[in-house]
Amino acid sequence: MKKTVIALATLLASAAYAQSSVTFSGAVDMSIEKSGSGQPVKLESGRSSNTFFRIAGVEDLGGGLKANFFIQTVVSADTGFSSSVGNDGSFVGLSGGFGAINVGKSLNPIFLQALAYTANNTKGVSGFATLGDGLGDQPFLAGDKGTLNNGGVTVNNQITYSTPNFSGFSATVGYAPSEVKGNKNHQVVTVQYANGPLMVALGHGTRPRSLVLDATNATNVPDEMMSQVGVAYDFGVARATFLFQKDRNYADSNAYSLGVTVPVSTGSIWASFDTRQLANDESVKVLQLGYKHFLSKRTHLYANFGTRDKSWDTPTNTMTTDKRVTGYGFGINHTF
Repeated sequence: MKKTVIALATLLASAAYAQSSVTFSGAVDMSIEKSGSGQPVKLESGRSSNTFFRIAGVEDLGGGLKANFFIQTVVSADTGFSSSVGNDGSFVGLSGGFGAINVGKSLNPIFLQALAYTANNTKGVSGFATLGDGLGDQPFLAGDKGTLNNGGVTVNNQITYSTPNFSGFSATVGYAPSEVKGNKNHQVVTVQYANGPLMVALGHGTRPRSLVLDATNATNVPDEMMSQVGVAYDFGVARATFLFQKDRNYADSNAYSLGVTVPVSTGSIWASFDTRQLANDESVKVLQLGYKHFLSKRTHLYANFGTRDKSWDTPTNTMTTDKRVTGYGFGINHTF
């Protein structure tokens, strides 16, 4: 009888240590939009959230220690295109009372921090988003031109460590070796305080030249250094956000975003006003508005509007002055 009890206890302990789970989730987002006068009407994917699928898992190793993995792929719902599986993150790690450490391709901590301090998490009409490559500031990069710099959405070969929460305070450190002789390494530190309705954040990071080279492998592109400060407060009837960035890429450039999100019975209304000083001492100003109408917990309709006082010339990849551009779009988003 004693042997039976011991064997049963051993079996139960083994089962407890082996507890694990794997989840499959994601979202599909599609909109129809017109990004400016003279521009064609387009179907666009990812204007309320990314279209993506995610496979994630966690295993309880016992004693508060857990192993986890994460693979997320962003795709274009209108064309089905994806550059690669895991393009939005593919890492493995451990977590416990010490915090969490992950190794692989993951979001840049300074970009992840900024998401919490922008209205609608940077999304909106294509070309008007808050966080992007930076208007007039990164001529070597194409993509979604944002008023504020994203600092690089994801980082390859990155090791991140996140501390536990100490009475609202937490921090994340990111490091990625360049893996190229003579090129500097990526490094970033973010600190945040979140307690009740108040959130405050500080972040500083570098994105080395090797990560911002264009196809011509230009050698005069300097290391990118960026610092940011964020403040958010939830008043109940509305949540206000503020994000300031000091961008030292090419030339010192200051940018900020003021945002507000107002919950309503059927969804939410959001607005954002952004401004950025360009390299030639001019500035660009962007106003965005949006509305989300929730049909269920997983499905919502949305409308986006954006206007800026300068335009982006795609063929030359430069800003043109004194030419206001207005865009709008309507879409549907479903999460699973």
